[in-house]
Amino acid sequence: MCNLDQSDFYNWCSCAGHCTLSLPTDGCFWHGCPRCYRRPGSNRAFWDAKLARNRARDRAVARDLRRRGWRVLRLWEHALAGPAAARAVERVKRAVGGAGRKTTD
Repeated sequence: MCNLDQSDFYNWCSCAGHCTLSLPTDGCFWHGCPRCYRRPGSNRAFWDAKLARNRARDRAVARDLRRRGWRVLRLWEHALAGPAAARAVERVKRAVGGAGRKTTD
C-alpha cells in the first residue's frame, strides 16, 4: 500500500510496483481543460486539430491501460497547485486504496 501525502505527490510512481493505477496529469492548455483552456486567437485550425489529436490519444491510451487491468485517474494540471492539491492527493489515496477494483474515477 502506498502512503501518499501532498509532499510525496509528485513521486507517486514509487507505488507502481504495488498497484495498477495510472495517474496521467494533463496540461490545461495541451489537453483542453474545460476550466482553464483558452482557445488561441491565431492559427485556430492548427490548435483545434492539435487538441483533438491529444484528446484522442488520451482516450486511446486510457482504453489500452484499462484493457490491461490498470485503473486510470486523470488529473488536470491546475489540480496540483494551491488548495486543490490536497483534494487531488485525497483522490489518489482513495484510488490507491481501491486499486484492486475495476471502477474508475
